[in-house]
Amino acid sequence: VGFLSSWSYFVGKAVSVALLASAFVTPFYLNILPMHILPKLFWVYGLILMLALINIVGVSIGGKIQWLFTAIKFIPFSAVICSAFLKGHWLSESFVGGWLGRSNLFYTIPVALFALSGFEVIANIGHMIKDPEKNAMPVAIASSLIVAGIYSLFQLSAYILSGSELGIAAKPLEFLAGNLFYPFSNIGFMIDDFMLASMLSGAFSLLTNNAWNMFALAKNRAFVGSRFATKISFGGAPWVALLIEVFISCLVLGITVNQLALLNMSVFATALSYLITTIAALVAFYKVPRIPWIIPLVGVFSCSYVLMVCSEKIIASGVSMAFVFVFSLGLFSAALKRFI
Repeated sequence: VGFLSSWSYFVGKAVSVALLASAFVTPFYLNILPMHILPKLFWVYGLILMLALINIVGVSIGGKIQWLFTAIKFIPFSAVICSAFLKGHWLSESFVGGWLGRSNLFYTIPVALFALSGFEVIANIGHMIKDPEKNAMPVAIASSLIVAGIYSLFQLSAYILSGSELGIAAKPLEFLAGNLFYPFSNIGFMIDDFMLASMLSGAFSLLTNNAWNMFALAKNRAFVGSRFATKISFGGAPWVALLIEVFISCLVLGITVNQLALLNMSVFATALSYLITTIAALVAFYKVPRIPWIIPLVGVFSCSYVLMVCSEKIIASGVSMAFVFVFSLGLFSAALKRFI
């Protein structure tokens, strides 16, 4: 069960890296004709491999790059939030009734949770934190609350600026940027480019953090040949685990036809990992009574709800056989290690 939780999370995040890299490359591939000399997948694969190599060179270099990405993200977030405050109408009847009163509001919860996921990464890199028993929990809670607050403020600001039209826009980021800075459309497109940089940032950070999940599985000898995946580069990165993640990301993307189905199954796998973890925490309460049982109990119910909504979406979009194939490979390898 522990392997199922870890493997579900790892594959779900590896797929997310592939989807983010593809989303970043697509507009460039459409607008830069010389890129058509080679297939789009070539550029996506090259981008994923480049991000992995940057991580392999050194954790400190990757950290500096992540600071740069964070600074780039700050520009569009600040522009949208400040513009919404200048416009006002935060408590108008149309806003309250139009946004908070929508019947499908709760169906957006899985998407919101998926956007906020990542705070649990601190469990994987806890050994790097000074005095982790004292510092790990407050850092995890504070950072997740800060990110949740900024994301929520950004989404509310986007609705204030564009209203319900934002939901039916074919390219919502361009639509928002165009409305935000009309008639200075060039500035709007520049803000949209900063948004594209955020996709690259997401792919980079996911690739970095998720490699430690593979490293943890390998350290526990969970699958065949796992001892090779515990190797660390001179820069302090789990380089073999990173390359395994790159391989899985590229493989899934290369044999995928329906990316929407792939996205839904990626969210489902991550939510499944959360559910297993919260059940384990609930069981731990009976062994160590000092653990607050109400938190994992709420987690079990919320994760079950997210899985239910994800199941509905998978039924609607179809099953990604590419995801099933890669997921099954890991289970088969673990079974070989366990029983043979």
